[in-house]
Amino acid sequence: MKKWLMVLILTLTFTLAACDGEQSENGDITVYSSLFPQYDIVRALAGDYVNNAFMLNPGVDAHTYEPSPRMVADVLSSDALIYTNGFMEPWITTFVEEQENYKYRLLNLSDNIDTISYDDTHHDNHSHDHGAESEIHTFKRLDRGEDESVLAYIHGNYGYMEGLQDGSTQVVFELLHGVEPYYETPPINVSVQDDVKDIEQAAFDPHIWTTPRNMIQMAYDIEALLIDLVPAHETSIAQNADAYRSELESLHQSFEHIISHAEIKTFMLGGHNAMGYFTHEYGLEMINPYRGFSTDSAPTSQAIAEMIDRMNDNDIAHLFSEHIVYPMVADTISEETGADILYLHNGANLGADDFDYGMTMLDIFEHNLKQMKIGLRYEEE
Repeated sequence: MKKWLMVLILTLTFTLAACDGEQSENGDITVYSSLFPQYDIVRALAGDYVNNAFMLNPGVDAHTYEPSPRMVADVLSSDALIYTNGFMEPWITTFVEEQENYKYRLLNLSDNIDTISYDDTHHDNHSHDHGAESEIHTFKRLDRGEDESVLAYIHGNYGYMEGLQDGSTQVVFELLHGVEPYYETPPINVSVQDDVKDIEQAAFDPHIWTTPRNMIQMAYDIEALLIDLVPAHETSIAQNADAYRSELESLHQSFEHIISHAEIKTFMLGGHNAMGYFTHEYGLEMINPYRGFSTDSAPTSQAIAEMIDRMNDNDIAHLFSEHIVYPMVADTISEETGADILYLHNGANLGADDFDYGMTMLDIFEHNLKQMKIGLRYEEE
């Protein structure tokens, strides 16, 4: 049996952020959500019938978050945890291992989503040197002496190696330029996933919630869980779910209309790779300098230069970036092209002001819709 290691290469340590979570006082059933989209769905469908708890504090980067010991204890004593997938939340292994002991429910929202990889949305965006792209990184397993193996560098943030046991370990990566090491990381805590047969499948884009259609499927899955947890409220939950999905379908149709009447079909993104499902769903070409999916990814200077040239050559006046994520790369591109930055919500989490205001995923899609009208040059009929 093969064991594959999943690791965010540029994350030197997981952030040990204490988070108390947001929780209502309704009902005796507590449901935790790892990210904002599922928190919002639970709120819309059953906010009056369950304690709806959110693991992240406002403004926390979902990619670098790891639950505090207090949060782990709270979740273990709850009735359910709804998460996105093991690539967005690598810490989920803790709760998978403890599920049998504590008897809470786990819902993986990616199980019923047609996932996509980096290459599905970045076919020919950059003229990378393919020799460098498949660069090899050696590693040392610190908990097993000085044994060495090789790590194949695939899809930016994700690496895979054989021969490890399930659980956690520490590794040191040597980043190579050709055959010469030019950087060695400090020890990194990593988790091991068992029996991933398809490397391409293992490296899928974890940002599944960025299209209304995927959110519709997520709402179906969460509806089923909630009805199972609080069957006395099945009728109300089902009605709320139908209304929620209807609004998402309306948003989907609005995006289709706007993009079909847009002058620009190229999506210039200066933030991290969080919009792949969106561009894939609506047939847009995404140009983005980042490799991989994490906010810890670092674009190459060549990729930034190519993006700047593409924008200048095609007279593209707007560049998309993200709320919460620091827009350093977008600022650089904007300075070199004169393009205005249009900020999108990627939806994983909200800033404090937006959270306190009560922003919903429907609000997020509406906001992004307005920004895309500008950035893609929507031509009204």
